[in-house]
Amino acid sequence: MPKLISVIIPYYDESESVLQYAVHSVAMQCGVNLQLVEVVLVNDGNPQCAVPDAFCERWPGLYVRKVQQKRNAGPGVTRQTGIDAACGDYVMFIDADDRLYSTTVLGAFAEMMMQQHPDIIRSPWLEEVWREDLSSKGFSYVEHPPDATWMFSKAYRKGFLAAADIRMHDTLRVHEDTYFNRLSFEQTGNQAIINQPGFIGYLWCWNPNSTVRRDNGIYRYNSTIEHVTASTEPLAILKSKNLPVSHCVFDIAAYYYGVLQSSGHRGRPEEENTALEQHLAKCLQPYWQEARKSDAMKLLPQMQLNALMGNAPDVTPKETFDQFVHRIGLE
Repeated sequence: MPKLISVIIPYYDESESVLQYAVHSVAMQCGVNLQLVEVVLVNDGNPQCAVPDAFCERWPGLYVRKVQQKRNAGPGVTRQTGIDAACGDYVMFIDADDRLYSTTVLGAFAEMMMQQHPDIIRSPWLEEVWREDLSSKGFSYVEHPPDATWMFSKAYRKGFLAAADIRMHDTLRVHEDTYFNRLSFEQTGNQAIINQPGFIGYLWCWNPNSTVRRDNGIYRYNSTIEHVTASTEPLAILKSKNLPVSHCVFDIAAYYYGVLQSSGHRGRPEEENTALEQHLAKCLQPYWQEARKSDAMKLLPQMQLNALMGNAPDVTPKETFDQFVHRIGLE
């Protein structure tokens, strides 16, 4: 039977006991014909941890298959391997140590796929956080709105990706989702959001040893240069397709203005922040003057406010946005 949804789960060294929860969260779905769903397990070049055939047969009502990547290439390339192998009209992603939030997720996504045929579908998702202080410790949960950064709780129409030649970056090992989503979101106006009251599509489970969370989350600082690269490389691709980039340019500049006002970045070494600012200016410079002459200028004040509220809501800015762009050499 043709597939509507391919759920791609990349993994490297996760054991069967970890992977089973992600797959089981798909197998337990209600409100969708599971014959329209497949799970594609993609091993990122680690055959010692490749699941056996018997693992794929644990869920008799669900088609689970495996793909072995020849070399270790990181999560982006591994997701792309899954996209290329997928049979579904739409692709969705679950990290190996996460899961769909409830049994109603795929039903809601499938209904929107069949009724509206959007290129991208998004929904809110939940982040599991471990908190420990002098008074208490335990898990808490942070709800995230339908965003354009993470690949959590999203579905992409495979035909749209192919027609627009949108692929995961072939060398980025971090922030590959930022790159992919920037390319995707800027090339379609046909998007849909599942906004049913209380609906959550995905659970980002707590894992203190994950790339993002280990060493007290130092990743967010150590990989910022790579994040700038992932955010700005799509600009040249969009430009080559004669697509407008001014909104993207201002969005990126405003975002990093907010990031660098945050208390976390203010506490980082000065040379680190300077390197970030210089890299940002270098990446945006080819597009800056054109952006300043565009209609996107009228959206810039709101972008600045959103960036400050999202990154430094309790911090008094040390400089205005205009002062920031002038200081780093964009004016």
